[in-house]
Amino acid sequence: QVEYSLICAAVMFLLWRNIGMTKPPRASQRHKGGSLRIDCTSSYKGLLAGLVILVFTFVVLIINLISISERDALTEAVSYSSHYYFCLLYTAMMGLLMSAFHQMRHFLFMAQDAEQGVMFLDDLLLFVGMVGEIMIAVLYTGYIFLVETSFQVLQIYNCFSRCAQVLLQTAFILVSQRLVAHTKALQSSKPGRNLISFLILANVSLFFTKML
Repeated sequence: QVEYSLICAAVMFLLWRNIGMTKPPRASQRHKGGSLRIDCTSSYKGLLAGLVILVFTFVVLIINLISISERDALTEAVSYSSHYYFCLLYTAMMGLLMSAFHQMRHFLFMAQDAEQGVMFLDDLLLFVGMVGEIMIAVLYTGYIFLVETSFQVLQIYNCFSRCAQVLLQTAFILVSQRLVAHTKALQSSKPGRNLISFLILANVSLFFTKML
């Protein structure tokens, strides 16, 4: 299985690490002696918010698993709450992706890259993962119509919001990994870095939801 959220988290980490560079986000930046250089400038708020989401997601998943295993009267209420939480998360991620697009609008787009083969592999894995996510959402939507629940509308919105978020996030990654900071102001301010920091951890959270 090609896990879409994990691929997005990995590619976005490369994007986050290289925002403000004068080359497309591909080559590793290293210190003398071979140590990996990681600059957290303009990303602390995003990392903090992302950690909060990661912790909150684990809490929601644990409560959901406990309620399912015990099969008590609160199972349906907990299931409703978890669906509602993920609807909010998908919607928030879509809003942040559009905001990141806006903040990075002054970057220079470079279609050609010295390591185009590596970028093609990233794009291919991203596309395969995207198709898988959409297929799963469509199949689950069909299942929802067959098995009626008291919160069927919320479940359907959950599927559609996930599809919309996947499509928007894929478009964002395909474009933004080809953007470069071509002015001193952009290299200094690193616009969009806080939002990408949050999106990395949000994708990690979604990956763990699939694992559990």
